[in-house]
Amino acid sequence: MSRTDHYFIYPRNKNGQRTGHTICVLIRGGKVFHGTSLCSQHDQFELKKGRELSKQRAEEAFERHIERNRSGAV
Repeated sequence: MSRTDHYFIYPRNKNGQRTGHTICVLIRGGKVFHGTSLCSQHDQFELKKGRELSKQRAEEAFERHIERNRSGAV
């Protein structure tokens, strides 16, 4: 997968601090799918782990879309 078909977003609060969220956005066939991960307030933010989880969840959303289309339920 190339950087042209997915990207990551790291939301910040109104004070400019990271919220612990990582959002992965996938672009497949002109459609957008997303996955999120949220770090607990008690955990240390881990960029790599957040990316892995959010990307996995976005890919799962894409796969659910494919399965719905195969079964005829759009």
